[in-house]
Amino acid sequence: MLPVLLAALLTPLDAAHAVDRDRPFETVEHLAGERPINGAPLRSRHIEHPDHAVAGAWVVEQFEAVDGLDVQTEGFSALGQDDLFNVIADLRSPLDAPEGRLVLGAHWDSTASFEDDWDPLTTEAPGADDDASGVAVLLEVARVLATHEGGFAWDVRFIAFDAEEEGLIGSYHHVEQLDVPVTTAVILDPVGYNPGDSGLLWFAFHASWPEAGDAFTSTAADLGTWLDVSGVDQDLIGGDARSDHYPFWLEDIPAIHVGTFPQPPAYHTSDDRPDVVDPQFLAEVTALVAAHAVSLAGPLEPEEPDGGACDGCSASLAGGAPGATFLLLLAARARRQRT
Repeated sequence: MLPVLLAALLTPLDAAHAVDRDRPFETVEHLAGERPINGAPLRSRHIEHPDHAVAGAWVVEQFEAVDGLDVQTEGFSALGQDDLFNVIADLRSPLDAPEGRLVLGAHWDSTASFEDDWDPLTTEAPGADDDASGVAVLLEVARVLATHEGGFAWDVRFIAFDAEEEGLIGSYHHVEQLDVPVTTAVILDPVGYNPGDSGLLWFAFHASWPEAGDAFTSTAADLGTWLDVSGVDQDLIGGDARSDHYPFWLEDIPAIHVGTFPQPPAYHTSDDRPDVVDPQFLAEVTALVAAHAVSLAGPLEPEEPDGGACDGCSASLAGGAPGATFLLLLAARARRQRT
């Protein structure tokens, strides 16, 4: 059970400590077929497989179980499938004019297309690392942030994309539909494999927005995580369009792609099962992402016990300053581009 963080302003370190370090791996086990959903194990989350709809409904239910989230699905059609959908869970700022919007994303579909006899209708595609691990982080970070009574200066959107494995279709659709500005996005895909017990966690960044990567490494340093967090140019890990960060880049939205490389031998096969995922590595990634989300989003003071509002509901220096600094860096870059 997560603690309810009422007494004081939530800090990034608080958020990291509030993470349930067992729950993310349990989520991986559900999505990858080792724990039942509705009494039976999932065999695949591929968009053509019969279990696809069951998996998506389960992800919706997990977000809906978190108090304070506004959950909806964003349907779309592609590749002859008319039942595809992204799952969106919004944690809205109590401010009338939020200071920014953070998107945290991962994809909930899976594939085993590297199998010699691949048949999307019948081949098992558990997708434990790719990308049940990312969805597991999203769900736990959503639970942690939603416990903060004061809310945040930024809106925070958690989104599980569908049809990523078919060419980033879900994230392209989502970005095309955006009706509000996004300040920055963090895409998690995949984040469970710990090659050689190295603790190495990469993030791909775009040279146009170095501040997005700088903010992530700064959070890691402040947290004192045992993860070895390193930024890398996108070309070194397979090019721009490797994951759901890319549609954001195309729309000039700062984003980073957080993942583990090299890929495990089980990548895109029916062997991508929970034993590919390192539970402690996944828990540490979850703690880091929770801390980073709080750092960017700027926690606000909870209301006083008598119901009186806090003094301006201003973001704390401990939790809100990094997000404010990030906005200043973006503004400075925009000014440089205009001159």
